[in-house]
Amino acid sequence: PDLEENINILLASAQEKDIALLVPGDPMVATTHLAIILKAEELGIKTKIIHSSSIYSAIAEVGLQIYKFGRTASLPFSEPGYFPTTPYHILKENLNLGLHTLFLLDVKAKEGRFMTVPEAIESLWQIGKKVEGKKRIFTAKTPCLGIARLGSLNPKIKFGKAADLLKINFGKPPHSLIVPGKLHFLETEALERFK
Repeated sequence: PDLEENINILLASAQEKDIALLVPGDPMVATTHLAIILKAEELGIKTKIIHSSSIYSAIAEVGLQIYKFGRTASLPFSEPGYFPTTPYHILKENLNLGLHTLFLLDVKAKEGRFMTVPEAIESLWQIGKKVEGKKRIFTAKTPCLGIARLGSLNPKIKFGKAADLLKINFGKPPHSLIVPGKLHFLETEALERFK
């Protein structure tokens, strides 16, 4: 069951005994977790947060300067009647400011579907066609970083043109995509390690 659908069950248990909610990554990145804490405090339930690492701290491994990241974008799977363009607009805003863009790729765990780096690139191309036609900011030549399992013992990090990353099997999830903005010379040097 989804956490969002079972907040009341979780909180009812917490009123009777100590419970823990174990989540991957940093627990305060997801707005659902903040909603649980606020509701718990409203009910007089004491809460304690134990912070963990997340994609937001792990991305420093690739050598891009953290303070040069713009807004993060979630990139969902497109569905019939559902074709969000917001991720592309965020990318455009960030690039116009010279900032890097981190894309968090869709996870549909119940269905066993995890968006891959190549699927994310294809999705951005499709959104770009719809939004901008032929004059797109995200093209086959756009530099990208494909990332899989960052923070694990077997991460995969590849840097190259979007079209080149399409051909790479990044293996098991989770995957993320970064489109770098304006690069400092040290960032350029760091990215060369992943070509």
